Amino acid sequence: MMADLFTRGIDLSGTPDTNPNYGQLRPSYNQAPGQYKKTELGWLPEEWGVEKLETLLAKIPSAMRSGPFGSALLKHELVEQGIPLLGIDNIFVEKFENKFKRFVTQEKFNELSRYSVRSRDVVITIMGTVGRCCVIPEKTETSLSSKHLWTMTFDVKKLYLN
Repeated sequence: MMADLFTRGIDLSGTPDTNPNYGQLRPSYNQAPGQYKKTELGWLPEEWGVEKLETLLAKIPSAMRSGPFGSALLKHELVEQGIPLLGIDNIFVEKFENKFKRFVTQEKFNELSRYSVRSRDVVITIMGTVGRCCVIPEKTETSLSSKHLWTMTFDVKKLYLN
């Protein structure tokens, strides 16, 4: 089912009143070859584009990054209050949980600011429960990514956002 969704998509042409297949899985390439185009990824719906991930990233330093590793952030540098350090326990499938357990001082945050997390960043867990991802909501307080997360900042002008 996921392969079909990623290669065929949902038919949103017309309206539910004018298209009896509106909201349903599109017909396959074999059933409707005129609705598809050949791409480097295979046959995809005619109106879909194919972009390399790096072309969608914001033009900022470290637009794609993991959190600090090694001696950059040691356990004894965590504090009970301050700037939140996001971890696996904050990232769920399409859901951000803003209950924070780990914090760093403002000074440590300034030192590690290249690992900061911004509103609308896409964050993916890369250790523990690998592959959970979500979009950081608007108005999320300033925070820092841990080494267990991969963070991407996209150029929102290049993305379709609701």
